[in-house]
Amino acid sequence: MAMLRAGRQCRRIASLSDMSLKEAFFNRSSELAALRKALHRREGDAAVLATMLGPKSSGKTMLMREYCRRQREGMYPGTSTYVNLRDSGLTDPGRLATKLMGGFLKSLSVFQMRVGFGSDLTGKWALQVGLKDGVDLETPFGFGKFQLFGKPEPKGIDAVLAALKECCLSWTRIALKGGHTNAFPTIFIDEANALMSWAETPDGMANLNMLLRCLVAICKEERSSNVVLGSSENFFERWLAKCGALAGHRVARWYVGHLSEPLAKAYFMLRVGEAKQAEVEPLWDAVYRLYGGQMLELNLLASAIESSEPGEAAEVFEGEAGLSITTAVANVVSGWSPGKFRSIEGRGNGLWKPEDWSEVIKVCANAPEGVVSKCELKLPSDHVDSMIEHNCLHVQPVISWTERGNPEDDTWPLVMPMTKAEHLAMKRLVRKYSL
Repeated sequence: MAMLRAGRQCRRIASLSDMSLKEAFFNRSSELAALRKALHRREGDAAVLATMLGPKSSGKTMLMREYCRRQREGMYPGTSTYVNLRDSGLTDPGRLATKLMGGFLKSLSVFQMRVGFGSDLTGKWALQVGLKDGVDLETPFGFGKFQLFGKPEPKGIDAVLAALKECCLSWTRIALKGGHTNAFPTIFIDEANALMSWAETPDGMANLNMLLRCLVAICKEERSSNVVLGSSENFFERWLAKCGALAGHRVARWYVGHLSEPLAKAYFMLRVGEAKQAEVEPLWDAVYRLYGGQMLELNLLASAIESSEPGEAAEVFEGEAGLSITTAVANVVSGWSPGKFRSIEGRGNGLWKPEDWSEVIKVCANAPEGVVSKCELKLPSDHVDSMIEHNCLHVQPVISWTERGNPEDDTWPLVMPMTKAEHLAMKRLVRKYSL
């Protein structure tokens, strides 16, 4: 199964590398509008600390990157810096802070060129913070080469994090003082669940707490930048709430789901290209039944069909579908072996029993789309939470972030298989074993 997953992942990376962000991003108008409203701040406004959650392949990364792009091009107010913890080397707060400062410097430079300030605000900011052009800060990250040169020159992680705080605070002092409310910064940290791995060593845990305290100070105390932490991990928000550095601080919860069927079809047809649209039209119902609105999975299939010979679309889909179902069955079957789910990256050992998993399969298989209220699973709550923690089940709010009127709405009552393919796998196993 590992080889199947690896092969599928390689094709996904290849397909994305051939596609521009503009093509990958598709019609997230409601999410973009909600994000713009939530992050727009004026001088004196409280900054926002938020998590952006949602299933894998739902397009969270594309949403954040598109928002940053629109800011750089002047379509949206504000400045931003974005990092993805999938990137190699971002293993400690010092390197992460360096990458954030580099992205921020780039964003400010573009902002100044766009708005046409008469004075060199970016240069003034760099001087105030203590950034000096021409010298590398021991990492390849960032925009240009620069170093921190405080008096005395800062040493260690704590100094680098202090400089990160000063980055945002100094910019708000300089830019917002002149009434430029469209300059308010936002820090985006994607795949923030990677921070959980830092907690596995004493030094890492200390560094993690230092980083989180720094982000809280930037957001809540100095009110100098919004902070958005993105993750596809079901367990991440609950883990984050247990971190002492965030105790007592309100963290907004934003959820990005898969595309609806009409949008998913429009996206898929766009990606296969006009030459193949008539050929794939008869396949669409089966495609959606297997992949739903998973953008990356739809893109993977569309890319394979687009590059195939005329008349081969059905054959390509059959091959991809077989691989998806085989992988999904293996994933579902693994739930009968909770002992294999060990404590790692903030997760505990698997707590459920094999018979608990049989009950989950039976209930979800018989439910439309596999979606059930958590209370319908007549199992100990900690057993269900453990399944969610280890990505055997997915949780989702009843109503989306863009539809909620009350921030205190109960947003996590539904559970379901991780993918539509796993729901089909559950149905197959129920029939095979008469569960």
